[in-house]
Amino acid sequence: MQSVTIEGVKDRDLQEGLKENLRYKSNRKILGVYPFYLQAWNFSYDGRDTSKIREFVREKVGEEPVLLDTASIEKSREQLKLYLFNNGYFNAEVLYAVKLKRNRAHLTYTVKLGKAYSVNAVNLHVYDRDVYKVVEADRPNSRIKIGERFNTEILSEERNRVESMLRNKGYFGFTREYLAFDVDTNNGNYSLDLAIVIKNPGLHNRHQVYRINEVKLKVNYLYFLSGKDDSTYHNVNGIYVNTMGFPMHHDALARFVRIKPGSLYSENDFKATYNSFLDLQVVKSINFYVQIDSVNNLLDVTLMVEPEEKDLEFSIEPQAITSDQSSAVQASNRRIWGFSSQILLRDINAFRGGEIFDVRLGNSAEFQYSDSKFNFSNFEQSISSSITIPKLWMLERNYWIKKHEPAQGWRQAATTFNLSFSYEYNQDFVQRTVLLTYAYTFANRYSFFRFVPAEINLNQVTIRPGLIDSLGPGDRVLLASILNPNFIPALRFEWNYMDKGLSPTGSYHSFRWNMLELSGNLWALGFRAAGAEKPYTIFNTNLFQYAKTEFDLRYYSHPQRDVNTAYRMRVGIAVPYGNSRVIPFDKRYFIGGANSLRGWRPRTIGPGAYAESSATQLDRSGELVLEGSAELRFKIIEGLMLGALFVDGGNIWNINADSSLPNAHFAWKSFYNQFALNTGIGLRFDFSFFLVRFDLGTQLRDPSYPKENGWVLNDYNYLGRRLAFNFGIGYPF
Repeated sequence: MQSVTIEGVKDRDLQEGLKENLRYKSNRKILGVYPFYLQAWNFSYDGRDTSKIREFVREKVGEEPVLLDTASIEKSREQLKLYLFNNGYFNAEVLYAVKLKRNRAHLTYTVKLGKAYSVNAVNLHVYDRDVYKVVEADRPNSRIKIGERFNTEILSEERNRVESMLRNKGYFGFTREYLAFDVDTNNGNYSLDLAIVIKNPGLHNRHQVYRINEVKLKVNYLYFLSGKDDSTYHNVNGIYVNTMGFPMHHDALARFVRIKPGSLYSENDFKATYNSFLDLQVVKSINFYVQIDSVNNLLDVTLMVEPEEKDLEFSIEPQAITSDQSSAVQASNRRIWGFSSQILLRDINAFRGGEIFDVRLGNSAEFQYSDSKFNFSNFEQSISSSITIPKLWMLERNYWIKKHEPAQGWRQAATTFNLSFSYEYNQDFVQRTVLLTYAYTFANRYSFFRFVPAEINLNQVTIRPGLIDSLGPGDRVLLASILNPNFIPALRFEWNYMDKGLSPTGSYHSFRWNMLELSGNLWALGFRAAGAEKPYTIFNTNLFQYAKTEFDLRYYSHPQRDVNTAYRMRVGIAVPYGNSRVIPFDKRYFIGGANSLRGWRPRTIGPGAYAESSATQLDRSGELVLEGSAELRFKIIEGLMLGALFVDGGNIWNINADSSLPNAHFAWKSFYNQFALNTGIGLRFDFSFFLVRFDLGTQLRDPSYPKENGWVLNDYNYLGRRLAFNFGIGYPF
């Protein structure tokens, strides 16, 4: 079977649905062109030998030829008709024709849709009048809309929605089996009337509304292990808690119980309670036991919590390092090699409230291979300590938080305090950094939020003598500005979003948005009020003032079998003002490398069309970034190897013009002529628990290239300086 096509359907979603419902398909082709899997099968049977390689190719790579089979063709035709029927095309016809050419069969299904049936009216046939009132009041939220095409998937979604809605309004015993649909097509004009039928649980029984009576929480913990017998229940705001001697405060445990005595039964309250406890690292599992009082319509709920056996953790994580990105500030074409280790001591119940206390020690050493030997590049040591409190500390009593938190179903609500110190020594500078962070985190089904009301970064840098003199004029000025000792008191709000699982086609969106980051404003106001003169300094370090925002959008789709597409767009800007003329080095934007423009090594392009001819060059950085990528991913070997074709484009710019950095600033009249562009191919090896990636990027347009408007295909040394090999772990985006 050479090809299977469907004709007669213009609607894209309907066409995709028909393709998904095809049960008889031709052999797979890479990018829809080359029958690689069939050729691999043929290779394994060419008869020359019976080696293990041929066996592997046949079993793991090859695909047995799909032969012409009229019975399978007919079954697939019936499946297509059923799919069309379920989408409102009750009178659709599906015909097929087979053309034979050179022992190859080409199958074409021709669809005659006819006119689709649409929903004319939706009626409620509910045996229980109280249930009728609830469902009728909730009609605005119905998935079934008048005038839309009939669709059985919509009916299934509505069935689940009504079940969930009733179970959140006290109907503990209600299930979807009580709900059915009647369809009446006697109206004519290709319209139908739907009836939502909700039956009672018995001939003389009605659906009952239940309330929560008693809530108990018991920890499945052998109290004699701690030498303390605590087998009594303690009343905490109506919730009875029995820790069985487990070293955790009663009120801390009760805080995570969303099921309240006296409230209507709500399935969402049970889910929220379950999620809240599983967010605690000190909890291993949780089970619910419900005792029903059918006379008084009451529910007694017991929560059985299984704690982790150990609350202290110790781990050592050695790692090998290989990267094309140096820690030095100079651009380099040599790969980095090295090793690192992380030592972690963690207490997952530090103060008997589920708090996590961490102490981390880090060490790393990096080397560059040149002149037939490894040369030292970078050494770093760090120590950090953090405590994570499983609540929004100081905000939990806030009126707005108390009102909206249950409705939003927030998870992972926590407050983190972190203090760290790092020492870094490399060939260009010595850096000492103290970082203090105070942050809130919380999440719901699709979003994760992080609010940092206070982050203080104190950075002392000693630059290697002679480094500044070895740079070009523009880099000399920039380095002197951004690597001076600095003090960065910042606050920011971040929002991460992913809607994976919502679309029936498997496509989804995600974005990471650093909505707003501000630094130095309150401190600058304090200096101004005190009558201090600019530039403001603290501990003989510069106070940085800036505003920053960054948006990283991604879209993933599944256009056809064994083929995925991924798109990325990144936009960001950081604006210095007040006490600052530049952005701190680690807050600036960089592009190039394995996760960016893959035709360039990291930090070797931009800003704008700026070109520096000196032998020693500073890492390229900017204050504004525009970047985009598109990648086509396809399977080569099922479960092991994937291929990719990609294109990347973008650049970085500075905000303000500077005579020492010509063509480096952003200008509306010229920025679109300063985009860098590359394309390339790649291989990915999927080992389930991690993915290894190899990409070969080739430059198409270099904004710093003075000829051909930046197009570099005619560069005489193209292969020598316009190709970049990238190695990475995981996908680039």
